[in-house]
Amino acid sequence: MAEPAAPNKETPPAPAKKNLLGGQKEILSYQAIIVLSLLVALLSGYTAAYRYVKTVDAEEPAPVLIKRGPVAPKEEKPTVSVQPPAPKPAPAQATPPSLDLEKAKTATDVHALLPRNILFTYINYRSKKVELAGDFNEWKGLEMKKEKPGVWRARLSVAPGIYKYNFISDGKKVTDPYNPRREKSASILIVEPMEQKR
Repeated sequence: MAEPAAPNKETPPAPAKKNLLGGQKEILSYQAIIVLSLLVALLSGYTAAYRYVKTVDAEEPAPVLIKRGPVAPKEEKPTVSVQPPAPKPAPAQATPPSLDLEKAKTATDVHALLPRNILFTYINYRSKKVELAGDFNEWKGLEMKKEKPGVWRARLSVAPGIYKYNFISDGKKVTDPYNPRREKSASILIVEPMEQKR
């Protein structure tokens, strides 16, 4: 008699599992690839620019895609610019008002005529010597102190009035670059009378 065949010691292959997601697994992997590629595009600077346009009929603004690329040059139309007339410079007083106690009738009048401390600042990192000259010191150069590199300052007691002044940087006359009030080649300083504290 023939012997029965020996059983195969190898285990038979496991039955194939059914994919519960079916074809959806492939779709999810494609969606992941798209999301990752969009993320890479955003991080590398390739962005689509959106502009929201408000319409009267719509409740929410609708996105409008703006295409990037070469832009055709626009035709230039001749333009006419109308500028307001330049303001007239304030007339400068040649001599500052003096403290005239005879004309002052009240303490408020005397208080208004008192000189005020004015801080002049000039900034230039290349200057080696800066002076201040004006109507208030009869155009005699007052040497300014260098407080920091490039920052020059002088403090003066000036009576109320209107004065012309300039900085003299290394022998060259310069208007105050931070004072928009100018008359020809000099800056204008307006010292208001001091108000009395009540």
